[in-house]
Amino acid sequence: MKGYEGIRLEQFQGFNFQKSGCCRSAIFLNVSQEEHAISETFYNLKRFIEQDPHVDDGDENHERGNWSSKKEYILSTVGYAVGLGNIWRFPYLAYDNGGGAFLIPYFLMLVVTGIPLFFLETAFGQFCSQGPVNVWRAVPIMQGLGISMVMVTLMVSIYYNVIISYSVYYMFASFQSPLPWSGCLTNCSNTTTVICNVSGVAVANWTQENTTCPSSNIIKVQSPSEQYWDQVALQRSSGLDETGPVVWHLALCLLFTSMLVAAALIRGIKSSGKVVYFTATFPYVVILILLIRGVTLEGARDGIEYYIGSQSNLTKLTEPQVWKDAATQTFYSLSIGWGGVMTLASYNNFHNNMFKDSIVICLTNAGTSVFAGFAIFSILGHMAHIYKVPVGEVVKEGFGLAFIAYPDALSKLPISPLWSFLFFFMILTVGLDSQFAGIEVITTCVIDAFPKVFKSRRGLLTISLCSLVFLLGLPCVTRAGIYWVTLIDKSVASWVLLFLGLFEIIGVCYIYGGNRLIKDIEMMLGNKSFIFWLWWRACWFFISPCIIVVILIWSLIKYEAPKYEKIPFPDWGLALGWCMAVWCLLWIPGIAVYKLMRAKGSPQKRLKSLCSPTKEWHPYLDVHRGERYSEERCHHRMTMANWTQENTTCPPSNVITVQVQSPSEQYWDHVALQRSSGLDETGPIVWHLALCLLMGTILVAAVLIRGIKSSGKVVYFTATFPYVVTLILLIRGVTLEGARDGLEFFIGSQSNLKKLTEGQVWKDAASQTFFSLGIAFGGVMTQASYANFHNNIVLDSFVVSIVNHVTSVFAGLAIFSVLGHMAHIYGKPVGAVVKEEVFVTCLCDALS
Repeated sequence: MKGYEGIRLEQFQGFNFQKSGCCRSAIFLNVSQEEHAISETFYNLKRFIEQDPHVDDGDENHERGNWSSKKEYILSTVGYAVGLGNIWRFPYLAYDNGGGAFLIPYFLMLVVTGIPLFFLETAFGQFCSQGPVNVWRAVPIMQGLGISMVMVTLMVSIYYNVIISYSVYYMFASFQSPLPWSGCLTNCSNTTTVICNVSGVAVANWTQENTTCPSSNIIKVQSPSEQYWDQVALQRSSGLDETGPVVWHLALCLLFTSMLVAAALIRGIKSSGKVVYFTATFPYVVILILLIRGVTLEGARDGIEYYIGSQSNLTKLTEPQVWKDAATQTFYSLSIGWGGVMTLASYNNFHNNMFKDSIVICLTNAGTSVFAGFAIFSILGHMAHIYKVPVGEVVKEGFGLAFIAYPDALSKLPISPLWSFLFFFMILTVGLDSQFAGIEVITTCVIDAFPKVFKSRRGLLTISLCSLVFLLGLPCVTRAGIYWVTLIDKSVASWVLLFLGLFEIIGVCYIYGGNRLIKDIEMMLGNKSFIFWLWWRACWFFISPCIIVVILIWSLIKYEAPKYEKIPFPDWGLALGWCMAVWCLLWIPGIAVYKLMRAKGSPQKRLKSLCSPTKEWHPYLDVHRGERYSEERCHHRMTMANWTQENTTCPPSNVITVQVQSPSEQYWDHVALQRSSGLDETGPIVWHLALCLLMGTILVAAVLIRGIKSSGKVVYFTATFPYVVTLILLIRGVTLEGARDGLEFFIGSQSNLKKLTEGQVWKDAASQTFFSLGIAFGGVMTQASYANFHNNIVLDSFVVSIVNHVTSVFAGLAIFSVLGHMAHIYGKPVGAVVKEEVFVTCLCDALS
């Protein structure tokens, strides 16, 4: 009755009540009901306008919203991961890299890189319920990485939308019989023809004459499908320099796809989650139909044999390129490093089992690639049978497979318009799923950054973004459009993603901390065994980053300037491509430098604060924060320590003796060592120390690779640099307040000559001399064995022994000058801050 409360009697003073009694009451009642209905209507309208359509009453997160069901998340993520590359890139890679043999490195890379990184991104996004920018509140210095992901997604969405428009055009063109690409437009050939220019005379199929035609004399004759693709669909110009006008039928198809995406995302995941019930499942129906039709055709067996059958070449596994292609296909196919996986996972319930989801989605994605390959190659085998050529001569990759080779093969089938329509409709739905997630990444990041402005205007924001993507895509539907699509694809969606993936691993596992991430995941999934985490630690900390580094270095070394069908791009086009790549990556160092400049304190404190989670980093809802992310632990507690500073005496009955560790001691015990309670409690391997141990071992091995010939050069630095550092610390230390007290305590006026009467002093002196000089370790003999026979060993022994002892005294001066300053700050005697067993932690505390 909200509208009824605001009605006043004065509103009805203008009515003429001529009758009394019940009639007057009836009139008043009727008017009141009318006013109440109008008021209720306006109230409901206002409530509808202000309500966030992204949120339902049953959502766990009433501010951001959640998926309506688990199925919608799985289908959306499968649709995002299963893209055009699964259909037109994987089958060709499998064929080109040994057929069935390629599945061995492909699934191996899926296990060691694909699933671990997909699991990591899913867990990270689900834990904090934020997009790829705000998720880096965990490591503020890496927040530029999130912006880089959004930039890459935006640029990929531009040309991906254009590729979808190609499929829309072909889909509509399929309503003709015969198909428009089944016949020649100008001079072309319906059969595979090679023409060689021999002394001005064109000779067809020259290779059949048992002689070889020089490559410079080969004249290429296009097939009808190639002609249709170049001259009708694209109206392709001669190069990137010749832009030409907008191809309007492609522009209209681009507008159509933009409208489809905007309509599907108008309510965010609430609407797209319903659309994917069709768009994520329909491709499997079409692939199954095409496969059943394909295997019934003549020559289908030859195509499948070429793809993954008996003609598989196991010797290909000895070629590094095969393993590189397997790893690259796995990385790109799962859309790792784009931000979409985090975004879609951010709408999950907090306790959703993202581990099981990751396994299901990754295996489905890989299985789809293999499944689609059977449908593709069965029909290509039939095409090769008709042309009476080997399958290898009709196989193409990328655009050539989807818009030339496969349409050509479909045109040879009975009822070809039906098969063509189904194929291009499948391409449309596969592309739309990926485009949905791309636009959702950008929308989510904008809303997370400005929730008050855009939360209730999601529909308007989505329409604006889709309009922007449409306008930015118009250059890609000019006559030079295919060159722009290729340039963006090769410049942005290539090695740039490897950089993003590598920085993601560094940020999450090495800066934020893999152990901390595991504890976060256990808050969502419950505690897991050490053996369970052993594999994921190995992948996150070592295997996956090493593979990415190898692929990245290989990609940069083997880098070739992008081109389309052997048509090179002009220098300004290549420069523009590099600018796009740099623009995407520049945010990472740019934001890091900006945040360092805005932070307060010394450079060391700034860096430390930006490598630590902010107070906003925690599960989105309070109910899920638990003790680890409670509000009390997110802020520094005010304690009543050092009671004596209040100039009052604490009553003895109220004195509580608590062993309080310093920050450096805590770091040493809890972070560096992760120390257990005793030798009985072994616990897991501390992986960051294991990696440091490995690095130290590698360094030693590298230095000693040529024995004393290599180590003798390295010691010029390693044996002198410590003296430089000690001198710098000493100079800095003696300029600090309290340094004199430290030096006095070490070797000055506070020296206690009475100690010389104690036997323990002489015993400690002898032990230190013995151990310090490395006597009886065997090292002295070994080093001396490489000296010349007449070398003056007496002089060397004196010099080395004296330098060793003087170094100890010299280092002590530097150490105690800084510890004296630490004692001055704490207001304690120097002896209270000196601890032999944790001397490193004391020094670190002093330096901080």
